[in-house]
Amino acid sequence: KIFKSYENILKILNKISENINLKLEIFSIESYCMELVKEVPIFENGNLNNEALLIGASIKLICNFMDWDWTYNQFIVEFLYPKFIKTNSPSIMYYICLITFNSYKDFGNHKSIKSIFDKIQEYISNENIELSLVAYLFIRQTDSNICKDWIETNQERLKKHISVDIDFINKTIVF
Repeated sequence: KIFKSYENILKILNKISENINLKLEIFSIESYCMELVKEVPIFENGNLNNEALLIGASIKLICNFMDWDWTYNQFIVEFLYPKFIKTNSPSIMYYICLITFNSYKDFGNHKSIKSIFDKIQEYISNENIELSLVAYLFIRQTDSNICKDWIETNQERLKKHISVDIDFINKTIVF
């Protein structure tokens, strides 16, 4: 009897939907997460850019809601990383670092997380100083030995190209 009622209710709802041309669109949190990704400067006026922080926090929240399997396989490997390779964008690197570091807190040195860490380390000496700085900020929190001389070596480049305060960099914990 309950099933019969359900069928009748469904028929009535479908009829109403047809009569008023109501189309229900399905919301996809995965697609929304991908739509959030855009290239913005990471640093602005010597500080972290508010827009980058907001986008990063939103992506981090969604990836936290989804599981690491989806985050790593679909979002990072299939979406973000190819976009990063194509653009070499510091903001894409920032998003990858942010969600990976967040997962590192939960899963430790898992094979997938370690592979991302290794890849990020390759960019600490990049010609693009903003990209190099994003990699530095991330790596500094996981392996300070790699970063010992980076600030001293890149101080002039940082001041010239990003006009970021060295004390700010040394005190900032982004991830």
